[in-house]
Amino acid sequence: MAVPVLDFPSVTPRAFMFKLLPRTRSFQGPLATVERTETLGVPLWRGRLIFPPRDPDEMRPLKTFLRRLDSGPGGRFYMGDSLYLRDGPRGTASGAPKVDGGGQSGDTLLAKDFGLNETVLREGDYVAWNLAGNNRELHYVIADAQSDGTGLATINVKPPIRNAPANNELLIIAGATCVMRLLNEETAQAEHDVEGFAELVLEIVESPLPLV
Repeated sequence: MAVPVLDFPSVTPRAFMFKLLPRTRSFQGPLATVERTETLGVPLWRGRLIFPPRDPDEMRPLKTFLRRLDSGPGGRFYMGDSLYLRDGPRGTASGAPKVDGGGQSGDTLLAKDFGLNETVLREGDYVAWNLAGNNRELHYVIADAQSDGTGLATINVKPPIRNAPANNELLIIAGATCVMRLLNEETAQAEHDVEGFAELVLEIVESPLPLV
């Protein structure tokens, strides 16, 4: 049975951080003069959202969302880069773009059904796709992507593709997000002043689900 994933409420934070968190381990032997670093897996997305003091009525959607997560860090939700979600892509993102071929891997994604002969994505945009079990994989576009006269485009992305999308899977560009969870329960506490206004800071991290 797929794990339920909530949508994050449409509330823009005052400040935010959203970046890739490397999964590495550094070590040095007792007689070594150099430090060695081992890569443990594909980087995960990590975020920090700061919501300014708000009237209790304005804070209610966020508080309700946190209650709906049920189990704190065990709950899952879709979230991404807050500024990008607010402003959208800089490329045209025209057409109804889809994955062009299954079994893709590495730092490039072949796509089709874009508008013709356009800069469909620009450096700094995001692209995502759905996977089995309510999973969603999110990638940062590291170079402008130009469609050709048939709507094909090659998209350069980071991090590398973790799970290959299915052929013809629809690409998510505006509203691109991934599955995330709270880092811990302590990062989901609102602090109220004497007038009832509350500030909320959320620490979040990507949390891929089983592909079921």
